[in-house]
Amino acid sequence: GLKHPNAGKSLLRIAKMYGSGNGRENEELVLGYFNQTAAVLKHSNLGARERGSVLNDIAVIHMRRKEFEEAIKFLLDAIHTYDEDAVEIENAGRTTAALQVWRNLGECYTQVQKFRSAEGAFLKALQIQKDGRKLQDMAERLNLAVIGVDKPLLKLITDTSIADTICRIGKTRAAVGDHPTALDFFMQALAILHRGANNDKNRPNQELME
Repeated sequence: GLKHPNAGKSLLRIAKMYGSGNGRENEELVLGYFNQTAAVLKHSNLGARERGSVLNDIAVIHMRRKEFEEAIKFLLDAIHTYDEDAVEIENAGRTTAALQVWRNLGECYTQVQKFRSAEGAFLKALQIQKDGRKLQDMAERLNLAVIGVDKPLLKLITDTSIADTICRIGKTRAAVGDHPTALDFFMQALAILHRGANNDKNRPNQELME
């Protein structure tokens, strides 16, 4: 029945089928199937990554609807799902999903003006980015592709992406009136963008630099 992992996989396929394309006319259907999928995965033997990814997908829909408090609930559930799975904690591929969850959580907290919580979430995301970038740089320097990060994580550890997270932290500090610390974060972001300005692979976003 609905506790069988194959049922969860089928529900997830249906959700993604209705969610394909740019329109939002099937959003309610997608949300319903995602919720059913999350419930099934909770009782199945599938890993934390799959359930965490679904919970993040649900949160993104609530974010689009500007239902940020509701999105926060699902994002916190996703983080708890990752943290309680020892195998996933040791799995480097998990960091891509976890990074997206922490960044989304920071954005939601920012939208509801819980700036201290937002800062904490963005700092978690930044640590994952720094760890991933360090690992990838070492792999490239030693020409050892096998120890690099998963491909989905590559675009999230570029100079632009890291600087963007640092800017978000700066904005949370500015929002609570701590302008000196905010300026320090913005200067850090600017330094990273200048560092990557002559690097084709990690060329920074011009709009962000401005």
